[in-house]
Amino acid sequence: MTLPDRNLSSITPIQFRIPSGYWRQNMNPVLSILTPTLPSRQKQYTNLMSQLLPQVHAVDAAVEVLSLSDNYTMTIGEKRNKLISISTGDYVAFIDDDDEIASTYIKDIIQGINTNPGVDTVNFRIVVNF
Repeated sequence: MTLPDRNLSSITPIQFRIPSGYWRQNMNPVLSILTPTLPSRQKQYTNLMSQLLPQVHAVDAAVEVLSLSDNYTMTIGEKRNKLISISTGDYVAFIDDDDEIASTYIKDIIQGINTNPGVDTVNFRIVVNF
């Protein structure tokens, strides 16, 4: 995948090995999952990706997963804006590296998009336990 010609010198893209044939030349993803992270949060990030990537491979839709890591050179807002600028999905979702996601997270978002074509947002009711 070739990134747009932008100054991304302070950003480390994080990539995972995707099975052969998964990425197509003109993928046109429906959904971009965007995750800002830090090298010091590698354990949390790896845990999130272990939950997320199987879901991405299980849906019958093009979903891209983009992550940016830096050493505190950017604010969270700057990282999110950079991620948005390189994403190509029709919809975007931010997931923090320490979030836990439902086992149907990606499927539910894609279903919400497909059930309501042209919607601006897909929202969920959530329960937070402390």
